[in-house]
Amino acid sequence: MRVLALLALLAACDEQDVHLDDTHGGDDTSAHGYMVDVVADDVTVAVDLSTLATTTFEGNPAVELPDVVAASGLGVTWSERTYDFEGSDGYRPSGNDCPPVDWTAAQLGYLFPDSGNLVWDEAAGLRGCYYVDAMVIVDVQDAAR
Repeated sequence: MRVLALLALLAACDEQDVHLDDTHGGDDTSAHGYMVDVVADDVTVAVDLSTLATTTFEGNPAVELPDVVAASGLGVTWSERTYDFEGSDGYRPSGNDCPPVDWTAAQLGYLFPDSGNLVWDEAAGLRGCYYVDAMVIVDVQDAAR
């Protein structure tokens, strides 16, 4: 009888879909979506992309970069800042001769909420080094920095 109970328990476990996604520091994302940290003035706020409105970009649902930084609730004047980004692998455009972007360009950035990939509207005129896979940090910097 105990063997049957054990087999039933194992069968039930096989049917469960337990999924831990490494979208943000290995957090269990079953309660939230892809997370991005917005950092400004030594303050970090995690933003859940699944809570933000999406638009269609390149045929896919995407979150506009300005919506991500605004959702942080950080009380900064966005137009007076520059923006650098970091992928989950540590890649940063600024580490590849691509200086942080200004607010005008930042307004043309999009994040795909399923992957966190940062892409740009062609109108931004940015080189390929600004495309960041699995972005985890938006580094909002003082423009004078």
